[in-house]
Amino acid sequence: QGNPAQRISKSGIFFDSIGFLLYKTYLGSSSFYIFLLVYMIIICYFIKAKSFKKLFFIGTLLFFLSLIFRTIDMYICDNFMIGSHFMWHILNSFVLYCLVKYILLNNRTSPKKPS
Repeated sequence: QGNPAQRISKSGIFFDSIGFLLYKTYLGSSSFYIFLLVYMIIICYFIKAKSFKKLFFIGTLLFFLSLIFRTIDMYICDNFMIGSHFMWHILNSFVLYCLVKYILLNNRTSPKKPS
C-alpha cells in the first residue's frame, strides 16, 4: 500500500537486507548490486521499442560484466598486481552512457507542427 515512492523504498530496504545477508558469501560487497542487476533485467523485459530495448540490454550486459570484475577483484589481487576493480569503473562508464542515451532517446517529444 502507499504511494509508488514508498513501495520502491520498502522494496529497496528488502533487497538491501538480502544484500547484507549475501555479503558473507563469495560475492562480498558486490552482493548489494545483484538486485540492481535484477531490476535492470526486469526493466529490459518490459521495454517495448526494439531499438531502445537493445540499448538498455547492452547497458545491462555491461553492468553484469562489470559486476563480475568487481567480484573477482578480491580473489585475483594476490596474483594480478593491479587487480580488476578498474574494469568495474571503466565498464560502468559505458553502462552510464547506454542508460543516459536510452533516457534521451526514449523521452523525446515530437516537434510541434507549424501553424
